[in-house]
Amino acid sequence: MISSPLSWGPNLTCMQALELILLVLAYTTIIVALFLEIICYRRNLEMRETIYLTASFLLLIVALTLPYFLADYQDEPFSMPLIQLAMITVGHATLLNLLVERKHQLPPRFSRAVTLLASALVVAVGVSLFLDESTLIQYITGCFLAGAVLFSMIIIRRTQPLTRVAHKEKTERLFSVLLMITIPGSLLLNFLLPESRAYSIGLTVPLVFILLASNKAWDDIQRLSLLPKAAPLVADTLTPYALTERETEIAQLLIKGSTYRAISEELHISIPTVKTHVSNLYRKCQVNNKIELINLITR
Repeated sequence: MISSPLSWGPNLTCMQALELILLVLAYTTIIVALFLEIICYRRNLEMRETIYLTASFLLLIVALTLPYFLADYQDEPFSMPLIQLAMITVGHATLLNLLVERKHQLPPRFSRAVTLLASALVVAVGVSLFLDESTLIQYITGCFLAGAVLFSMIIIRRTQPLTRVAHKEKTERLFSVLLMITIPGSLLLNFLLPESRAYSIGLTVPLVFILLASNKAWDDIQRLSLLPKAAPLVADTLTPYALTERETEIAQLLIKGSTYRAISEELHISIPTVKTHVSNLYRKCQVNNKIELINLITR
């Protein structure tokens, strides 16, 4: 696992070539997943916390791989702080995403406490640049990430997912285990072996990122593909729910991916009126959002 940074040219070994291919694939799949999540978010099919989580993964792999490509980067004073900031971001995003996807009894102040802790760690990383406490901060940030992933694993095993993410339950459990083993393990190895700062991240970490991002991208592609299929089924499927004619119209537009503003302009009603109709529609159908509505129609 430990080797020198990538040296370009005819001396590139087969292992380095394979690592390079995996890194390119990891970057590509994460960026594609992030792009699809933004599209889904604009159609009210995705949550901001999920986008934040994927962006944090991109930041982490950038921080991990810069020493791999830039031979002089590892000697810069901001090399390890950048990795620490990425670790804090991943830990924070992991917990926030967990809270919006699971049925739990944690109070709202828990997420605020996590945000405050993450903010304090960011400040500590900045201060460590001027003080000789970098090693302590390294262990604290490593423990924060490992603790966030471990806590997520416990919550995933003890709680049920919300309807909109229930189809991802098995893969979420699998990836939580993979992330718990690979990411903190690789980072802690780097902390425990200072001489390995000029390290190659090997095959495992980029492979996990590829699998994780591919899973997210495929999930969003499936969501987007359901939109045109669901639209013709709205009237028949929702008949038992005693929707008004206006609510049925709005349901059809929602399924097509229209925003509240677009619905407002097409039906010549105000946005608050659209929101009222949508609220009544969700209440009658016993769903909480558009994703659950699509699942109801296409199941």
